[in-house]
Amino acid sequence: MQDLEFQNRVDCIVELIEDQLDEFEEDLDIDSSNGLLKIVFPDQSSLILSRQIANHEIWIAASSGGFHCGYDNVDVKGHDLGRDDVNDLTNDLTNDLTNNAAPRVAQQDWFCRTTAETLSTLLSRLIGTQLNRAVQIRTTED
Repeated sequence: MQDLEFQNRVDCIVELIEDQLDEFEEDLDIDSSNGLLKIVFPDQSSLILSRQIANHEIWIAASSGGFHCGYDNVDVKGHDLGRDDVNDLTNDLTNDLTNNAAPRVAQQDWFCRTTAETLSTLLSRLIGTQLNRAVQIRTTED
């Protein structure tokens, strides 16, 4: 992915998140500009999402820690199709076929390098924790 494509993708994600947060009943202070989204919660804690152009990652700083998300090809069982050991992946595929498991579907999405959650799942968890309620944050238009 080229830098401009990365910047445009992150800008779209930030706009989509901001639109969703505007609909929340809580009084959130939301500020976004140049690939940075800052959310200040009613208890004055904050979450910051920022784009890191040099390594094409989205970084999130939250009360519970820092998270780095990259745009990867990952199958439904969480294997990074670009990095996992080929033998391990082949063994898992063979086991799936032998056990009539559901077929694997590769997807491209933003995944946290630490937790392996999608960006959507990670943000839903972090924001939900801050608001003390379940929330669902979409990071794609799908």
